[in-house]
Amino acid sequence: MEGFFIGQIILVSFNNIPQGFVPCEGQSVSPRNEGGHRWDAVYSLLGDKFGYDFAKNEFKLPDLRGKSPDPSLRYLICVDGVYPTPQ
Repeated sequence: MEGFFIGQIILVSFNNIPQGFVPCEGQSVSPRNEGGHRWDAVYSLLGDKFGYDFAKNEFKLPDLRGKSPDPSLRYLICVDGVYPTPQ
């Protein structure tokens, strides 16, 4: 999705997940690029901060379920956007 950085977390009030985003639900993903997402780029930014399964070679995304200020809102993380670079 244009204009969003990989690893950027947004809070949304709608159920449809925009292309390039996934829910922040603590899911495990492989750092290989699969499913059209740039998981290697996501891993380079998040690392094992939210957990890592060495047996499966998978890292975890943040789990922000239940952390929203309103139950009708949900957090999404950008997994296919602009790679942030220092300026």
